[in-house]
Amino acid sequence: MLLTDSIEKVSGIGSIRSKALKEFGVQTAFDLLRIAPKRYEDRTNLLPLSSLFERKLPFAGLFQAKLISRTIKHIRRNMCIVSAVFSDSGSKSVQARWFNQPYLFKNLKESETYYLFGEVVEFGGKPQFENPEIERINDEETSPNASGCLTPIYPSSKVLSKAKLSPRLLRKIICGLFQTIDWQASFPNFDGPFP
Repeated sequence: MLLTDSIEKVSGIGSIRSKALKEFGVQTAFDLLRIAPKRYEDRTNLLPLSSLFERKLPFAGLFQAKLISRTIKHIRRNMCIVSAVFSDSGSKSVQARWFNQPYLFKNLKESETYYLFGEVVEFGGKPQFENPEIERINDEETSPNASGCLTPIYPSSKVLSKAKLSPRLLRKIICGLFQTIDWQASFPNFDGPFP
């Protein structure tokens, strides 16, 4: 793939997303790479859940834990809370809550291991995750800290929402795009080293 290739050719974009992105001025693979992160987060330090009981809260970090149980509670029409209990190899467990994300209840599988990243607050005298990012662990490739570098956090916007691109999905697509670009063909007159 070349930097000048149309946005439709980028893996994970498709025709509906490309139409919304083109309205925003994103026409090529290069244009997609020009969407700047709003900040970077350090997700290189994997912490044990037990450390939450020794830290001053609130605290944000990356944790690996097994899902013990999950529930969904419908508060009123169009509002629900998904709650889950996670535990690591120790005897401590921590609850996580997500608001208005009912699909998580279906996607979370008990006894599976996940990465959780986000803010942990004190609730009822115990640490609790509030709307953490979550990713099921299935191999080394999905590890958010495998690269040992900072994680870009892309902004949310009406355009990205219209294109059905969450900041996390955008990060995944851009990361994949960096791997598939033919850098030498994109810059034929450049003699230096390529990534």
